[in-house]
Amino acid sequence: MAADGFAQWTRRFEDERERRRAQGDPEWERGAVLHRAVWAGIQRFQVGEDGDGANLVAKAEVVALRYYRALRDGTDDALTREVAGRILADERRHVPFHCARLHDSLAGLPAVTRRPVLALWRLLLLAATLVVVADHGAGLRRLGVGRRRFAADVMASSAEVVEAVLTPRPDAWTGGA
Repeated sequence: MAADGFAQWTRRFEDERERRRAQGDPEWERGAVLHRAVWAGIQRFQVGEDGDGANLVAKAEVVALRYYRALRDGTDDALTREVAGRILADERRHVPFHCARLHDSLAGLPAVTRRPVLALWRLLLLAATLVVVADHGAGLRRLGVGRRRFAADVMASSAEVVEAVLTPRPDAWTGGA
C-alpha cells in the first residue's frame, strides 16, 4: 500500500477512535442476560480471535462479521446488541483496509495465480467457518441463525471480499449488513 494510502487509512481509524471516545462506553452496569449457550459461545469466540494458536478466525475477518451480526440481531439483551453492533461496525471498517493490503500483496504475483491464491484463502475460511458452526451451533440457534445459514452467509461475503481484493475500489466491498 502506498504511503499516502496508508496515511488515509490511519486518518480514518484515528477519526473513528475520536468518534468512539466522544460516544462514550456502553452502560456496562446494566449487565447482560444471555442464554448460557450464547454466553459460552461469546467466550470461546473471543478466545478463538485472540488465543495463542487459535486465531484461525482472525485469518478470515468475514467469520467475525457474521458472528457479531448474529449477536446484534439475534438477542433481546440491549447491552449485547449495543456492544455487538459496535464490534460489527469496527470489523466492517477494517475489511476494506485488509482488502487493499491483500490486493497490494498479491500485485507481485502473476495475474493468473491471484484467483487460485484467493480460492485457497476461501478454503481456509471454509475451515474456520466449519469450526465455528460445529463449536457454536447451540448458541447460533438461540440467536436465530442455523449452522447452514451462518456458513452460507460467510461464504457469500467471502466472494464479495475476493472481488474487492481483485478490484480495489473504496466501494468494492459492500459487506451485507
